[in-house]
Amino acid sequence: MPHPGAQVARHSNSDASSFDPDFLEHLKNFIPLVFKPQKIVEKKIGGSYVTGNVLMSFVEKWAKIFKTKELPPSKSVFEATAELQNEMAKAAATDYYARKMKESISSGENPGLELNQLENKHR
Repeated sequence: MPHPGAQVARHSNSDASSFDPDFLEHLKNFIPLVFKPQKIVEKKIGGSYVTGNVLMSFVEKWAKIFKTKELPPSKSVFEATAELQNEMAKAAATDYYARKMKESISSGENPGLELNQLENKHR
């Protein structure tokens, strides 16, 4: 890949017009090669598969840590990773619980229990 241009190198918040046209042309060719479905491998963090949105959350959190000019302590990176893994686990457990409760109510396994009654109990 060619250099993105001096303007981009000097400023961290450059827009697309700041990039060297040669870089943009190479980027247009590079992106489709990298993101071919056959080349995409499911990503794991801490042994768990992550979605694109979760991976983006990790990148955003890590970017904040590495934004300073000093190298962050490894504890900060570890804590950020652990925090996001806990958030992922909580979201997955909540989704599982909600799905199973709805299935249970809609299947008729719990006669007399209405969905709105259950929702009121969970507020």
